[in-house]
Amino acid sequence: MVTLAFFALGPFRRTTSSEDLVRTLFGDRVVVGGVHVVVLAAAAYIVASIAALIVEGRWINEIGRGGAKVDAANTAGSAAIAELTSKLAAKEAEVEDWEKRTNEVLDLAERAVVVGERLQAENDALKAAARGPDNGNVG
Repeated sequence: MVTLAFFALGPFRRTTSSEDLVRTLFGDRVVVGGVHVVVLAAAAYIVASIAALIVEGRWINEIGRGGAKVDAANTAGSAAIAELTSKLAAKEAEVEDWEKRTNEVLDLAERAVVVGERLQAENDALKAAARGPDNGNVG
């Protein structure tokens, strides 16, 4: 189609010498509207691309024929996240260790209470036996 317009063949045949290719192509309102839509879509794509690069922490260094050259993604944030994640895992392991130790101490304390109650019962029994069967009754 562009070839037909360039060589002024078919529907693009020039009727006067003052018409040129641009007037022929952009003479229709539908074509002009389509060009507007394409330009707006390209602008929206460029704005969205720049916003995405900014969010990723990347910056455009150079724009040339090969496209835009950008910095590598910012990895400092992901490195900090990895470091904090490993610190969190270490602290969680430490908390689990302290919970285990606390449970062991509580178990030992319960055993000490049970042993203390048995010793108290034995002590009471020994005192009663030492008084004799009638020492406790006055009568």
